[in-house]
Amino acid sequence: MMDALPKDAHYELAFGDICRQYFSTDGVFYIDLWPLSELYLAVISPTAAIQATQTSGISCERPRLLERFFKPITGGPNLFDLSEKKWRPWRAVFNKGFNTTLGAQTGSNVLADSMLSQIRWHQPNAEVNPLEYLNFPRWYVHWRNGRHMDDCIGKELDKRYREYRANPESTRAKAVIDLVIQAYTSHDKERLPEKLDPMFRLFAIRQIRLFFFAGHDSMSSTMCYIIHLLSTNPSSLAYLREEHDRVLSPNHSDTASLLSSKPQLAKSLPYTQAVIKESLRLFTPAAATRAGNSSVSLTSDAGTSFPTEDAIILIVHVELHRSPKYWPRPDEFIPERWLVSPDHELYPPKGAWRAFEHGPRNCIGQDLVMVQLSVLLAMVAREFEFRDCYEEWDSLNFRKGTK
Repeated sequence: MMDALPKDAHYELAFGDICRQYFSTDGVFYIDLWPLSELYLAVISPTAAIQATQTSGISCERPRLLERFFKPITGGPNLFDLSEKKWRPWRAVFNKGFNTTLGAQTGSNVLADSMLSQIRWHQPNAEVNPLEYLNFPRWYVHWRNGRHMDDCIGKELDKRYREYRANPESTRAKAVIDLVIQAYTSHDKERLPEKLDPMFRLFAIRQIRLFFFAGHDSMSSTMCYIIHLLSTNPSSLAYLREEHDRVLSPNHSDTASLLSSKPQLAKSLPYTQAVIKESLRLFTPAAATRAGNSSVSLTSDAGTSFPTEDAIILIVHVELHRSPKYWPRPDEFIPERWLVSPDHELYPPKGAWRAFEHGPRNCIGQDLVMVQLSVLLAMVAREFEFRDCYEEWDSLNFRKGTK
């Protein structure tokens, strides 16, 4: 299956192709990758996905495999791969806010540059093929970047803690880095230690690295896909611009000041929101995983029961979001499907759109992502004309095989 895909394609695409060719009736199937990896229970069915993430006893359990995937990104245990018991209290802390101010938008920045390098050197397919880890230059780059990120975040964390210690009643905005400090000191504000506990400080750095990665990687790639889809669908771009003229201002140079004075307008752009959702359907940032156990089985579309014991449940968004079984005209960019009434043929089926996942371990930053993408589109959609340059890129960077 991988031979039919580009050399650097993610293995989830192969899982999706397998399901479409051989298991479309159930929408669920096992694939055993021993001895290189583990037993997977691949899920393409919305019904089974709802069971795995929302209504069963495994909805909060993550597989150990994620620790390996996130180690280069975060440096260790983080909110994404923690067990349910350790995850719950920190989820409550981080639900309160999502702004990190670390200077990454003011020019060249060690944190941003190191994270970009870490992403470029990261090998996600090592999840199913540990031989990919046998790359010694990658180990060194990951180690070096990790040191740089830890140092940068640690200095800012120490600075914020000194400020908080000097004025515990400060009304500073609830950014992630401040929420971490407030959670650490909540038990006794009267006797604050001179420095943060080293183990807590390390844990905090890992969480901030996670949010920095998610905020950069998913946001930037999604924005690129949105612009590409709008550039190849001029009627959708025209509707989007008309909405911005009507809701914001016909003069696009006023957009920044208008949104600054009336930020609620970012949530008053239904077609813009539809464009974002449709782009996330076609180009979803990631899949979802849960850890199976002996007490839980998933029921497929055909009514077949699939025990989850010893299996990694992988919800394959890239196939679920484009499956003709669930979506009319699945490969077409149709923002209007998010605006039609429930009785319309294009209306999204229940549980089939999972860009941010559902259930208790859904994406903690989904509301912020939707607002940020809406603001970005409001700022650039009328300012620029875009066109893709894939043919030019291919001519300058020739390689054999499927592109």
